[in-house]
Amino acid sequence: MNKYIQHIVNELKGKIVKIKNAEELSGFLEQSKKIADQEWLYHCTDRHALMSILKNREFYLKNLVYVNDEEEADAIDVNEYRNTFYVGCFSSEIVDTPEHSEEYGKTEDSVIIAMKKEWFTRDIHFLDSGEGKWGDLGDTFRIFPNMRDVMAFQRNELIHNRFCYPYYIDDYGFYGIIYDDNEKQSIKCDISLNLKGTEIKGITFIPELAGIIKKKSGISKRTQKMRMWSDEKEIRLKVCIHQIDHIQNGMEYHDDAMVPITIRQVVVKLTENAFNSLYIYFPSTFIDKEGYIEDLKTEIPRLRISVMDEASRNNPLKNKEQI
Repeated sequence: MNKYIQHIVNELKGKIVKIKNAEELSGFLEQSKKIADQEWLYHCTDRHALMSILKNREFYLKNLVYVNDEEEADAIDVNEYRNTFYVGCFSSEIVDTPEHSEEYGKTEDSVIIAMKKEWFTRDIHFLDSGEGKWGDLGDTFRIFPNMRDVMAFQRNELIHNRFCYPYYIDDYGFYGIIYDDNEKQSIKCDISLNLKGTEIKGITFIPELAGIIKKKSGISKRTQKMRMWSDEKEIRLKVCIHQIDHIQNGMEYHDDAMVPITIRQVVVKLTENAFNSLYIYFPSTFIDKEGYIEDLKTEIPRLRISVMDEASRNNPLKNKEQI
């Protein structure tokens, strides 16, 4: 670290940076995380996607730009963050409606499974359009679990005159959706710092605020029908993935040299103990339940299957039928 940066650091020691509406923003995030604070999450998918999840112990997240509610991506008003969020969608309880089945699968083959938050890891890879892992194509598309690791990697590469700009996880967590037709919360926040009697103003970004507000209703991008989003009782795994820029004096610097690209999906590795038991719910519109269960047992012999009923809406261990 050069002398100028060291001088600035010394000047800032002990100073308090004030964030405008800090208490309001803190309460907002606390409310969202409280909604997500539960043991089981419920994911609606189709029979083919479920088979892939179980076989590979992998779960796909979609870029927020491509989610079903078109207004969500437009709510991100900072270009640097616009295409960096990836989400996986769950519900806080079993939602058995034809509209929900149509939104996340097909009416005749959608299923609902119970999952735990601790099954999801920070081992994440980009997917190309052919669903190959972009991380297999070299370090440029590698995703590191945090900024510290990616900065250490890039410093080592520069020592050997190798230039690459991989990605890192900037934010990772489960958030409950807050449904509000009027609330619009930007991730850009005003800050101020009193330095030797002079108030210095600026802005900061709080990526945790993105993708957790949704209107109560809207037009689905997938079905082009009006949907009551609030009926979904949605909880999300939300991951913010950034590409590292230039490292100088131990700090990251952003410039316009790299044009950000929008990658549609990432895949998250699940833990080895994920789905030791499968808790599955079949909506009444599902076709050939018995045949699909036999397919699951044939393809994945290790699987212990328990079929949930209406009484399992908040607890998959209650009123289940062991298969």
